[in-house]
Amino acid sequence: MASSVNSPEDCINLALVRIGYKNRVGSIWEGSMAAKKSLDIYAQTRDAVLREGDWQFAEQIVAATLTGNAAPFPWTYEYTYPANCLKIRNIFSSTYTTDTNNPTPTLWTVADSAAAVKVIWSKATGATLVYTAQVTNPANWEPGFVEALVAALGRRLAAVLVSPDVAKAEADDETAMFKNAESEVG
Repeated sequence: MASSVNSPEDCINLALVRIGYKNRVGSIWEGSMAAKKSLDIYAQTRDAVLREGDWQFAEQIVAATLTGNAAPFPWTYEYTYPANCLKIRNIFSSTYTTDTNNPTPTLWTVADSAAAVKVIWSKATGATLVYTAQVTNPANWEPGFVEALVAALGRRLAAVLVSPDVAKAEADDETAMFKNAESEVG
């Protein structure tokens, strides 16, 4: 299901409504106080909310690419870390695709290579990566993600645009919302 927002400004304006801020932003670049504060936190907040959950729309499954460098002991392979990757969810070895009932876990870690580049070290041969990608187009987001992002933006903007009390109330409302959702799910 497609999101009901089409731009960063739509998300920001939803957050401003949520915290009771009376003005709206027409552009994140317009220079108003709300736009400046939003510009400071928008991308970082979006990426943090993407990392927090396993959002289906942000899932990428790709064949891992070897770097050509030797991995340090105890690892066997060094793979490149995808440029748009925010979080590695899992790594499967090539045997998983032929026997999906094999529960043997694939051990891996994210590290900095000798060239100070982020890499993945693993013992998996022919690895397949499952990761959360950085999805920046709001038209591709799920409604649940939009709600989580708006809530996170609201918490961060409330303290600087409205008052610390509103920020605390936003956090309390969100905690109650998540507890209610957890009880409904089971």
